[in-house]
Amino acid sequence: MALGELFAGLVRGREDLFEVVEGPRFALTVVRCRVRGEVDGRENGKRNGDIAKGDILPNGHIDTTSSSTTTKTSQETTNAYNAKPIDYTTSNALTKKVYETINSRGEIFLTSSVLDGLYTIRVVSANERAEEKYVRRAFEILVGVCEEMRNTSENDLGDGMRVGR
Repeated sequence: MALGELFAGLVRGREDLFEVVEGPRFALTVVRCRVRGEVDGRENGKRNGDIAKGDILPNGHIDTTSSSTTTKTSQETTNAYNAKPIDYTTSNALTKKVYETINSRGEIFLTSSVLDGLYTIRVVSANERAEEKYVRRAFEILVGVCEEMRNTSENDLGDGMRVGR
């Protein structure tokens, strides 16, 4: 399980590229790739519950008081904004492309899953032959392929979706 903590720590050290979605639990860490311009794990820098000056509030009024993005704590505001789904289409496409590319190259093999609408990569970092050097190598591969996919073909993911903004 220490190797799972190591891997999750490496991922958290590259928040520009990844988000830990789940784990580590029993050496399983679930991650997704971030697109350029993402802040706090959300495309376009907005999280559910965040509002900024000019946003329409749940009561139908326009917020004219917020000078910067702030998280409202009232239950009404939270429920209204949490009801809006966040579009992860671009980051899902990037994560899927990274997953498929890594597996097609054959140096390491990963599994994937969809959690709450997020396409994710599952990394298991423990078995009887696991060593720290292999976990670090897996992380290097993940970083390299994610960076490559974010820069490939002017960021075209093949389905008409762009990685960068």
